[in-house]
Amino acid sequence: MLDISVNNAWLLYRRDCELHKEKEKRLKEFRHEIAVALTSKDKPRLGRRPALENNNFPIKKIRHEIAPRPYTDIRYDKTDHCPTFTKKGRCRHCSAGQISIICLKCNVRLCLIEGRNCFQQFHYK
Repeated sequence: MLDISVNNAWLLYRRDCELHKEKEKRLKEFRHEIAVALTSKDKPRLGRRPALENNNFPIKKIRHEIAPRPYTDIRYDKTDHCPTFTKKGRCRHCSAGQISIICLKCNVRLCLIEGRNCFQQFHYK
C-alpha cells in the first residue's frame, strides 16, 4: 500500500515538474528523500564520540561546525518545529549577531525577537 502511494506521489511530482519546467528527480532519489523525511522525525542526537585510547596525536577542534540544512520536506512540514535556547551563534536565515534560539527539529539557529522573526520566515515558503 505504501509502495503504491509513493509511486502515485512520484507521478504527481513528475506532472508538477513538467508544468513548472523544472528538472525532475528519478524515482530512486524521490523514494530516498521520502524515507529520510519519515525516519528523521523525532530522533534526537545523543551521546559523544568515543575517545581513542593510546592517541599520541592532539585532537583538532573544528572551530566553526556548520549544521546541515534540513530537507525542504522537513523544513516546510509545519509540525514539531519548537524553538528552544542553546549556546549563542549566528542566525542561519539572516546571519545577524549572536542568537541563542534553535529549532529542535531542524537543528538551525534562528532569530526570534521583536521586529525580526526569522524562525517563522525560515519555516514558511
